[in-house]
Amino acid sequence: MKIEITHIYVYAMDVYSFNDDPQSTTSQYLGHWNREGVIIPLDATMADSISNALDPKLRFEKGNHPEFDTPPGYYLPPLPPGLDKPVDAKDRLRKAEVYYPVRNRDFQRWRELKERGGDFRIFSSFEKIKLPTPIVFEFDEVCGEYKSRA
Repeated sequence: MKIEITHIYVYAMDVYSFNDDPQSTTSQYLGHWNREGVIIPLDATMADSISNALDPKLRFEKGNHPEFDTPPGYYLPPLPPGLDKPVDAKDRLRKAEVYYPVRNRDFQRWRELKERGGDFRIFSSFEKIKLPTPIVFEFDEVCGEYKSRA
């Protein structure tokens, strides 16, 4: 028997641990959350874009372990003044449209209080890739052909 593999599927996985550097006085901003999802307010996104353009020494907020990142890493910057408060996504004060700022320390406190939650894993979509050369497996016959008695 011969098996020939001509394509494979690949995906990427990342894990969010929600840990901060114990030496840091800041906690990584994770976005504004509610039960419906997560948003990143425009002001925070703009601050991150500006931070990207700055010399690494001038960036807004260092990440959990910047010494391990190349180039020196950081995550989202601290929120601009006034945005470390709930955001009403559609200005209608409906519960599903109000998002609250969340940082690692907030999630850690929630996890301790509720005795739930853990690291978060995120997966990309599968991508089918054709192999340049098929992988071929050949097997000796293990058992004879099955014939029904009916």
